[in-house]
Amino acid sequence: MKNLILLLLITSLYGCDQVAYKDAYENPTPIVIPIDTAKEDTTNPIDTVIGDTTKTDTVVTYKAVTSFLQKVLIEDFTGHTCGNCPFAAKEAKKIEELYGERVITMAIHCGQFAVPMLNPNDVKFKTDFRTPVGTALDIKYGASNAGLPRGIINRKKFTTSPKVSLLNYTEWGTRVNQIVSLPQGNGIGLTINPKFDSVSRSINVYVSTKFERAFTGKIKMTGYMVEDKILNWQKFYPSPGVTENIEFYEHNHTLRGDLNPKNGKFDLNDGAPIGQNETFKIEWQGVLPSVVVSKNAQIIFILSNSETDEVLQVAEAPLSSK
Repeated sequence: MKNLILLLLITSLYGCDQVAYKDAYENPTPIVIPIDTAKEDTTNPIDTVIGDTTKTDTVVTYKAVTSFLQKVLIEDFTGHTCGNCPFAAKEAKKIEELYGERVITMAIHCGQFAVPMLNPNDVKFKTDFRTPVGTALDIKYGASNAGLPRGIINRKKFTTSPKVSLLNYTEWGTRVNQIVSLPQGNGIGLTINPKFDSVSRSINVYVSTKFERAFTGKIKMTGYMVEDKILNWQKFYPSPGVTENIEFYEHNHTLRGDLNPKNGKFDLNDGAPIGQNETFKIEWQGVLPSVVVSKNAQIIFILSNSETDEVLQVAEAPLSSK
C-alpha cells in the first residue's frame, strides 16, 4: 500500500497525466499556401562567406536558396517512461502529414521520465536518450518541470506571458496552423547541405541563408543531429488505468547532439542590419555519435531571434556521403 501511494505521488509530481487523445485539431481547416517557386536572385547579390576559406563555393557545396516559405519547428519534450508521450508523438506525425515539409519535429528526451532504469534484473528502459544539449533546452524552457509531454512551437510566445509558450500536444495543430497560414513570412530562406564521412564519422554542413528583404535585428544559428527509426522500449497508457511497455516502439526525430560553426560564432550578423538579397554561407562541423545509425540521421538548422528566441526559419536534410 505504501509503494502504491509513493508511485501516485511521483506521477503527480512529474505531470504525465493520463488525458484522452483528441483525434481532431481545434481548427481542422488549415490555410495551405502554395509552394514558393521563386528563384535565386543573381543580380548583384551581397554574398557573405563566414568561416569557410578552404572550400570552393559551388552549388555542390552550398545549395542555392530558392524558397522563403516560413517553416515550423515542433520541439517535443518527451521520455521513454512517460506513458502519455506516445500521444504527443502521434500528434506531431499527424501535423507533419498535414503540412509536409513545412513542419519539422525534434524529440528531446529529458527529465525524470528519460532516466534509464537501474534494476539489473530488468531489461526495460535501459537506453539513455538524454543529451547535454537536450538537457540544456529542458532547463532553459522548464518543460519537464511543467510535466511531460510538452511542446514548443517555433520557440514562440502565444500569450502575454514573457516566457516561451509550453503547450499541451492538443494545442500543437492549432498553433502550427496559425504560423503556416500567415500570408507573408519573415522573408528568410535557409538551405543546408550535410556531408558525412563514414570512416571518421565527421559531419560538415554547408549552410546558406538569404534575406528576401532587409532585416534589422540580431540573429543566431544553431544546428542539431536527430535520428529516426530507433526501436526501443516505451511506456504507453492506451486508456485510463491501462499500462503497456512496448519493446519495439519506433522513436523518431530523437535529438542526438548538436553541431558547431567552423568559425566559432553562433551569431549570424552581430546585430548589423542585413540588406535585401544578402546571402550568408557558413560551414558547420561535428561528429556523429557511434550509437547513431547514419542512414537514419537528419540534420536540423535553426535561425532564431537572439533576443526573443523565436525561430525565424528552420531547415532539415538527411546526411549524405562524401
